[in-house]
Amino acid sequence: MLNEWIRSIIIFTIFFSLVLYLAPDEKYKKHIQTVTGFVMIIVVVSPVLELFSPDKKLKLQYDTSSIGSFVVEDEYAYYRDVMEELVAGYLAERFSVQADVELELDEDYHIIKMELYGLEAYDEYGNQVAQDEIISEISKEYGMRKEDIFIY
Repeated sequence: MLNEWIRSIIIFTIFFSLVLYLAPDEKYKKHIQTVTGFVMIIVVVSPVLELFSPDKKLKLQYDTSSIGSFVVEDEYAYYRDVMEELVAGYLAERFSVQADVELELDEDYHIIKMELYGLEAYDEYGNQVAQDEIISEISKEYGMRKEDIFIY
């Protein structure tokens, strides 16, 4: 690995020295030197970046008996909060409405129940949209059954 790295630096230096030598004007040389500097940084840093590639990362084992339930609860709450914000954003964009959204997720983080509060939706022409239409749109968008979506 070290030999390949040194070889790539030497080849890169020789190649760009030749390009600089063949450059017709001084102003081109400045641009070539700038690009050369950036590429040289990449060539020099590439072995360090390879250490952080996904296939070479160290796998850490967690003791789930001590921290497992704490991590899962926070992860669940965070994901639920993010999904609630996304659904509220979808409703605001699609129906021009602000609504409070509450979601219930299963253990695989799929939405199993959605409750919408304070929802009066209007289409792009200012006409009020029927709740059945809203439920149909949400059902299609999030792959849910219509029976699991409640509007209060």
